Amino acid sequence: MNKKIAIISVIIVIAIIAAFSQMNLESIEGETSVPVEIETMEEEATILMPVKSARPDCGPNAECYIPSYYTAKVNETIVWKNEDSAFHSVTSGSYENPDGLFDSGHIEPHESFTYTFEESGPYPYHCTLHPWMAGTILVKSEIDTLKCHSNQKEFFCDTKESKQIDYELIILNDAWKEECETSGECFKPNSILIKSGSTILFSNHDAYEHNIRINDWSEYLHFPYDVIGENESFSFQFFEPGLYDVWCSLHPWMHAEIIVER
Repeated sequence: MNKKIAIISVIIVIAIIAAFSQMNLESIEGETSVPVEIETMEEEATILMPVKSARPDCGPNAECYIPSYYTAKVNETIVWKNEDSAFHSVTSGSYENPDGLFDSGHIEPHESFTYTFEESGPYPYHCTLHPWMAGTILVKSEIDTLKCHSNQKEFFCDTKESKQIDYELIILNDAWKEECETSGECFKPNSILIKSGSTILFSNHDAYEHNIRINDWSEYLHFPYDVIGENESFSFQFFEPGLYDVWCSLHPWMHAEIIVER
């Protein structure tokens, strides 16, 4: 008798559990799932003003702003943080010629300043209290073509290299070292003879950034961007016959020549 009662009780308990399970399952199936939005935030780039950067030549530091050169995207926000015990500033333009675009005022120790760059181009800046402190933000946009300049005509440089390439001038690895001048291994080749209308692809195979200037032109060949990063390249079409001295203003020992014939 007791065994029958026990068996009946177990059956009832199992039935109750099964009923509740079915009710929960139907309830879950009837509900509409709500997507969860996850907000992702890009980490802001931070440039440091290190300890003792107020000393002439940045004191023991290789740079007064670390890094002193930074490549940003359009609409990217940069943060400058003062880790020094002295006041500093982040002021656009050069010490001799501030341009008034942005000015942090005096940044107290351990305080910071932020600025969002909305347009492409190079943005030099400095510290009004310590004129040896200077840096540059290069803002790049995703555009198909860049307008280039010469002293006589106007040309176009294609970032996507859609035009036909006739020759390539390579910035070699370790060209940032001054020894490349004596070894002749800054550019390859060191000299190119081309016909008027030919297009040269300038490629950076070095781990460091470089720029390309021609003769004593005041603007960089690949205006408005003043550097070529690692594995970056651009093309330029030469029309005017003559001898062109190619050099890098960041590493002035780097030289090559381009001879354009009619």
